Amino acid sequence: MNQELSPIFQAKNKVIHIFGLPGTYKTAFLVQIIWQKLKEGIDQIFLVDASGNFPYVKLKPIEDLLSNLIVFQPKSLKEEVLIIDDLEIKGVADKTILLIDDIFHRINPEEENHLESYLLAIIQALSQRIIFPIFLTNQGRGFENRIHPLRATLMTRYFDTHLFFQKSTRKNVIQIMKLINDRHEFLTELQVDPSGFFPDMF
Repeated sequence: MNQELSPIFQAKNKVIHIFGLPGTYKTAFLVQIIWQKLKEGIDQIFLVDASGNFPYVKLKPIEDLLSNLIVFQPKSLKEEVLIIDDLEIKGVADKTILLIDDIFHRINPEEENHLESYLLAIIQALSQRIIFPIFLTNQGRGFENRIHPLRATLMTRYFDTHLFFQKSTRKNVIQIMKLINDRHEFLTELQVDPSGFFPDMF
């Protein structure tokens, strides 16, 4: 496993927030977590595919393992909240894995703002019951020559681990920065192979 990422994967009761511009392999990172954890024998993985664009084709080579992957595709932020709330109420096993791709993709300006705070609060509550960290992706936006996550104030209030993905100047390399006190500090970089995987991630 990548030495710099190892402590993040081993963290308990954490939510790992991954953000960046489109095309920075945030979703590919989740694909590889699913791939690896299914091969390790994890028997319950929940994926909330908020954008509806998750590249399931990359999981075809291990489709015999996909019965352990439960996918939700919410059509609105309200539906996304109900899905996560239902998981929190029903309870999940401590070794459950929860991944949320493009968490705020379905934001409707007419929806009540409290839904966003409530969604993050129940994700945080769920993280206290799951050994493996919850991973979620989120888009970024430009702000004063920096990239900040959507709903940055909310994200930094509820979660304490924020990874910013950006393309390196070197071809097929993704840089991962850690957001610390509103500054991006270099953490590591990963090579992307032709199939869109990170061969050195695990």
